[in-house]
Amino acid sequence: MPSRFPGMDPYLESPRYWRDFHHAFLTYLRDALQPALRPRYHAAMDERLYVETTNRSVYPDVTVSIRPIPLLREPSPAYSAALAFSLPVVLEDLSAVEDDPVREPTVEIRTTGDDTLVTVIELLSPANKAASGEGRIAYRRKQFEIRNSSAHLVEIDLLRSGEHTVAASERLLERVAPFDYLASVVRQPANLRYELYPISLAEPLPDLLIPLLPDDPDVRLPLQACLDRAYDNGAYADRIDYAKPPDPPLTPAQSERLSAVLG
Repeated sequence: MPSRFPGMDPYLESPRYWRDFHHAFLTYLRDALQPALRPRYHAAMDERLYVETTNRSVYPDVTVSIRPIPLLREPSPAYSAALAFSLPVVLEDLSAVEDDPVREPTVEIRTTGDDTLVTVIELLSPANKAASGEGRIAYRRKQFEIRNSSAHLVEIDLLRSGEHTVAASERLLERVAPFDYLASVVRQPANLRYELYPISLAEPLPDLLIPLLPDDPDVRLPLQACLDRAYDNGAYADRIDYAKPPDPPLTPAQSERLSAVLG
């Protein structure tokens, strides 16, 4: 069953669904590319690994609690008076708890013969667009490495909230505003040129032109077909409560753009 929205479903941006959607969308994206790439190239899943440290402003390093000691029989009055002063203080050292590593998938296009990296396709996550944190640091580091290599960089941002993260500057993006989502292609060696795809909630996701080596033509990547497949196979039509507002909520301008197509 397709989504009720013509393009990106804003309900998928919720933390409840995003991680599952992120993995599925990139998997189907890889599958959509594969027939057009073979046999000279292949698309493969890779992942970025980082550890998001605990936010100590929310979780304290040490907690204090009092645990009652079970008694087998009723104590004497004298023992009861002393008991209040003999209960142990139980401390839990939360700083010793190890943080789980976070794995974020990406898609890489490589040559089949020598496995040369040609193009990297990134779907931005909420951690990548957070104001701070290891997720943003890890993404910015990877972004810098790709920009300074011979590989092309494709960034897909299907999140309305968060900080500016794609390689193109905010000044450049102002020239294509307003938009709700964005895709960007940076080709090598002229990596100061950006092919931007501004996307509205009221329209289907576009097909992207994915660059390869100079002697080969671009391949077409149908984003909407990948989203439709991820939505249907993820059973989101059964899981999402559309009677509630999406998380994050729509702005008045976004609601107005959607009203014309949703009725």
